[in-house]
Amino acid sequence: YFRQSGEYQLGNKYSIDVHRLFIERAIQLSREGGKIGFIVPSTILGDLSAYTLRKSIIQENELQTVSDFVETSRLFDGVTQSVSVLSLQKGGTTTSFQAQFGLKDIDEVSTRKRVRIQTKRIESVVGPFLSIPQVNKGGWTLLDKLHKHPTISSVDWLSVKRGELDLTLNRSCIIPNETRFRLIRGSNISRYSLLPKSTRTPEFVDIDRLRETMGSSSRIDQINKPRIACQQVSNRTQRWRLKFANVPSGFVLANSCNYLFLQKGTDKIRLSLLLGILNSELMNWRFGLTSTNNHVSNRELTQLPLPEIDSISTDLFNSIVSEVKSIRTGNGGSLTTIDAHVFSIYGFSPNEARIILRMRHTPKNEVQEIVNTLHVI
Repeated sequence: YFRQSGEYQLGNKYSIDVHRLFIERAIQLSREGGKIGFIVPSTILGDLSAYTLRKSIIQENELQTVSDFVETSRLFDGVTQSVSVLSLQKGGTTTSFQAQFGLKDIDEVSTRKRVRIQTKRIESVVGPFLSIPQVNKGGWTLLDKLHKHPTISSVDWLSVKRGELDLTLNRSCIIPNETRFRLIRGSNISRYSLLPKSTRTPEFVDIDRLRETMGSSSRIDQINKPRIACQQVSNRTQRWRLKFANVPSGFVLANSCNYLFLQKGTDKIRLSLLLGILNSELMNWRFGLTSTNNHVSNRELTQLPLPEIDSISTDLFNSIVSEVKSIRTGNGGSLTTIDAHVFSIYGFSPNEARIILRMRHTPKNEVQEIVNTLHVI
């Protein structure tokens, strides 16, 4: 009904969520200039499924306030997810609005400072999907600096894809007998490396059958190329939302993974650089600002900023690659050194790095190691 009645054009995209239908209907029933307030899941702020509705709220109405409560706030009995309280005036357009993020209880609404967010700033930083970054005034300055670099979507030597084997549609391709093609699920991936076979029973793929089901898809050929992959489901409460690992050629990725691969003619050493960047404190901070659910989507990955490779000094490039290789092979390597070098290639000072790490609640000893390393780079 909600898709076919013609009454709903904004809240019926992707899966049907009642709260989006409720917001759209409330706007329809209100007079021009009428005031509307609603309490809904925080996914309204960033989910792709809410994009059409979010765009209408911002561009065809005047959004006035956003107050976002964390999952642990337990604002309502029986509600365990984060919720947002929004208010708007019907009609017009939004040039700016006031926001509060990370509220732990209702009392903080009256004591926590609000940040005024310019709509144009959202568009320039996070792109056309209008995801609202959950960050304070100081954080916006750092976010602006980070997004002076181009996004992954604009890089012509790199592509982002979803794993080629659909665990539902292609389940007949998964076999217990060992073949040259091991199946990798999202749960097989950790930071920098795949979990060893001993952690769970390995699964294998009948590659000929998979080729038949995939037809002419170019993704089947990418199985024989080196890639890096991450989990597609990563709980919001985890410290590391982005967990990328090297995937050698001959491994088949399930659709519970996302992966990055290099276009033909690109130096493979760049994958090691990307591992260091995408597993870093900085990128996990950036990702968390606009992620409102437990999924890691390709769309979100393509909006992450990536420095121009040619602008990175040879010493920093080689240092990150060397540390990543050491970690991958179990020959030492320093995670905090990688983090310091990633901050450096994006142009952040030791003090700016410290601010971001505090927002991330990074352990104090790691903060100090990263900052100390930045001082001597």
